[in-house]
Amino acid sequence: MKLFISAIIVLYACSCSPKSTFCKINLGNGFFYLLDTINNNIYLSNSKSRSNKANSVPHVAWVVIPKIEYLGFNKTHILAINNYNEELSYWIIDKTQQPEEISINEKEDRILFSNVTTIDSFKFNTFKNNYGIKIHSKEHYKNKLILKN
Repeated sequence: MKLFISAIIVLYACSCSPKSTFCKINLGNGFFYLLDTINNNIYLSNSKSRSNKANSVPHVAWVVIPKIEYLGFNKTHILAINNYNEELSYWIIDKTQQPEEISINEKEDRILFSNVTTIDSFKFNTFKNNYGIKIHSKEHYKNKLILKN
C-alpha cells in the first residue's frame, strides 16, 4: 500500500514539473499559442529572430485572443474558440494578411488587429470544414506536450 501511494505521489510530482507546464506552439507568421498554468492565449510577436527556437518565448508579444479553449490552424488561417467571462467567442485569424494594430481592448487586456475577427458559430464550422482545419482542445495540447516530454 505504501509503495502504491509513493508511486502516485511520484507520478503527480512529475506531472507538475515546470518542464510539463509550458507549451509553445508556433502558429506561423508571428502568431504563437502559449499555454501554461497561468496563461492560455494566442500572441503576436514582433520578433522574427527567435521565432524558430523551440524553447524560447517570443520577444514583445501582444495578446491577440485570451483564454483559448479550442484551437486549430493551417498555413493560411488560425481558428480559435475562447471563453471570456463565461461567453464563447469564435475567432478567425487570416495569416495571409499583414496584421495592423487597430486599437487596444482594455477590458480584455488585448490588442485588436485587422486580420483577427470574430464570427458566428455557423460560419466558424463552415470555414473549418471548407479548409479542413482540425480543432483541438487546450487539454489536447497539454497532453501532447506531456507525452512529448
